[in-house]
Amino acid sequence: MSNRLVIYPANIESLPLLRNKLFQNVDEIICVAPSGWGVTHKDIGDLDLGKKTGLIISSNFEEALEKADAVFFIKTQQELDKDKFILSKIKHAIENKKDIVCTIDLSKEEYTQLKNDSKNLGCNFDYYNNNFFDVEKTKEFLKNQPSLTNIKTPIVMISEIISNIGGFDTQLAFKTYLENQGYKVSLISSSSYGSFFNNSNCPGFLFSQDFSESDKIILFNHYVKNIEISESPDIIIIGAPGALIPLTKARTESFGIPAYLMTRGAMPDASIVCSYSDQYTKKYFDEMNPTINYRFSMNTVGYLINNTILDFFSVEGTEDPRRIMIEQDLVKQRIPKEVADFVYPIKERDKLFEKVIDKLAFYGEVQEL
Repeated sequence: MSNRLVIYPANIESLPLLRNKLFQNVDEIICVAPSGWGVTHKDIGDLDLGKKTGLIISSNFEEALEKADAVFFIKTQQELDKDKFILSKIKHAIENKKDIVCTIDLSKEEYTQLKNDSKNLGCNFDYYNNNFFDVEKTKEFLKNQPSLTNIKTPIVMISEIISNIGGFDTQLAFKTYLENQGYKVSLISSSSYGSFFNNSNCPGFLFSQDFSESDKIILFNHYVKNIEISESPDIIIIGAPGALIPLTKARTESFGIPAYLMTRGAMPDASIVCSYSDQYTKKYFDEMNPTINYRFSMNTVGYLINNTILDFFSVEGTEDPRRIMIEQDLVKQRIPKEVADFVYPIKERDKLFEKVIDKLAFYGEVQEL
């Protein structure tokens, strides 16, 4: 990685990469966002009301480009005009002979053009995304491997009740926590660009129309098995993409089908479910927990509550509810004492991580008996 890196478009979805220090070989990081997002001159750490990072967001892409050696174009759920705000800036960066790391969804035509332009100008264009994979090769693999394999390595799944509520950050943080405990860990990231950070991507075949649901289950089972064989980890973390339940009639989150297919292919021994902050009751978890566990075979050890509130009163028609950030210290106050043994505020996630390890250790003792 080059010494000076621009991250664009920088927003709250960029924070997991920064907070977990994934850009280890970069001397300087410059965060740039479109001026219309209203985040200019803010510390990017302020976006989730967490610890400041010292990285102040700029809206001047041209100025940042002059200082940089490379640009990391990050995939985001926030709506943007792709031609105006993404492709034009990638082309401009290439024209200025900057190295590119792109995780944005591109068509094959767009990828080919940008790759060729970079090659002609002598700069690198690295693409990390699960959109492209060899469909015919994958179909051929299915002919020879029509059944499920036995996965022996303990699996921990990390999922989200609704999308973009701390799941990716939790996957990265849990991996670091386990490694600090001396475990060898493999992570199948919920992101499509995990391989850039030496993790595994969420595989593209899960979202492909070229395969049946049963095919996807078998493929994911072998995908995990291959990681078990090639990496020999002590623990495998699987990050489920999207959400477990629909948010609105328009935002269906694929009805949680990707997470369901994953658990059919590789049933987790323990799981963490990330959720938003609310005035929860014990009755909510008494109803929600068995529903999730039975539907997804989750074996949920605990819930991790993010400092995001959903304003459902703001919903009109099919719009998504407005998201409001609250101070992290306030999250604990909204969790009933009756459920404090399995519902944890984001600031106390290490307690939940420890509980997951205890759960896996208990299973190990049972199996030894």
